[in-house]
Amino acid sequence: MDDQTMAHATARSEARGTAEANRLWWTHPGLEAEGGRLTVAGRDAEALARGHGTPVYVYDLARIGEQIGALQTALDRVNLPSRLRKKVRGSFILIHAAVR
Repeated sequence: MDDQTMAHATARSEARGTAEANRLWWTHPGLEAEGGRLTVAGRDAEALARGHGTPVYVYDLARIGEQIGALQTALDRVNLPSRLRKKVRGSFILIHAAVR
């Protein structure tokens, strides 16, 4: 990146404000960097990997619930009758969608 491009990028970041400029692009509630550590649903990702071995797949049930709600809202907007359910069984998350 040349100096002029870097200056423009820096100015844009500063214009957005310190908090937003420091926020990583991929973060959202439930997937964040806290104190230099990656956390998923408030839990340290490295500790989860060490405790369960790798590869380990970690899901934030709150985030899944939000996405199911967004999908239901979208289906409702187009008047498509549907029913979505979320069940947690052991280590499996089942999402059942029925469109009538």
